[in-house]
Amino acid sequence: MSRSLELEPLEPFIAEIKEPTLIVGGGIAGISAALEIANAGHQVYLVEREPSIGGHMAQFDKTFPTLDCAACILTPRMSEVGQHENTVSGLAASSPSLPRTASWRSRMMLKASMVKAPVTTGFSQYRRSRKSR
Repeated sequence: MSRSLELEPLEPFIAEIKEPTLIVGGGIAGISAALEIANAGHQVYLVEREPSIGGHMAQFDKTFPTLDCAACILTPRMSEVGQHENTVSGLAASSPSLPRTASWRSRMMLKASMVKAPVTTGFSQYRRSRKSR
């Protein structure tokens, strides 16, 4: 408690947004940041290493301190970021390393996450034949 008396308030600052913006992490903080930037009219790339966005909040039942339903808060934001015209989501993506500087280039590796519907034309039950060799 005594250490808190020595703390100084943070100074707010305005950072210039260089398009496009890459946000690494699709948790509630990444989703919120992506929506803020996209609503300001800038292109955003949101990447997440897991197959779904939402992070740990998607696993919670209630949030503190209001005990609101976590899914009730997260689901509309997940839907909005997925449908926003200025956001591009890359799920199951990984990056070997990202420098923490203001100007950088990044190379992402996207993992296969779904079957393309036009390629899939149907299915039939597999029947093993008993041909002898």
